[in-house]
Amino acid sequence: VDAEQGIAIPLAKAGSMDSKKAYRSHRIHVEFRTPPMTDAEPRPEASGNSGVYLQGRYELQICNSFGLAAADNLCGGLYRLRAPDVNAAKKPGAWQAYDIVFIPARFEDDEKVSNARFSAKLNGQWIHRNIEISGATGSGDKETALPGPLRLQEHQHPVAFRNTWVVDIDAPTRLDQYDTSKKKKS
Repeated sequence: VDAEQGIAIPLAKAGSMDSKKAYRSHRIHVEFRTPPMTDAEPRPEASGNSGVYLQGRYELQICNSFGLAAADNLCGGLYRLRAPDVNAAKKPGAWQAYDIVFIPARFEDDEKVSNARFSAKLNGQWIHRNIEISGATGSGDKETALPGPLRLQEHQHPVAFRNTWVVDIDAPTRLDQYDTSKKKKS
């Protein structure tokens, strides 16, 4: 993490970054930047592959896919389940933004009674609207009734993240309790 610039880059083979808090229903904003494509490996997933995992279970794909046809394994895709409605990805090296609203699967006892749902924009364009997610994707955690973390995937590519925030819809924090004048000085 480069605290001065406010940028985080998961180090190769160091593991993904999980939020300390686990969430049920929540809104997410995350900005990311993929690295340039390499001449040695020009496939979109080969040089800028990452993802945003909702509850650590459901991956919204990140990769270099500017100008390509929308696909479930490219930027904006719900990994291996659903392509985005449009490919709204920018060129590699440009900052991009996801805005996501997520509603978790509902369970009664240990039985799932309704699937998770989400809506998402990529760079201000709707790519998914009120989409049902039938189950965990890719290397996502198993579905349970428990809340889960926001996960920024480490996939051995230098994808950068900044300006990431989560609004917990089920248990919001009251902002009037935060007083900047009482902030600890280091």
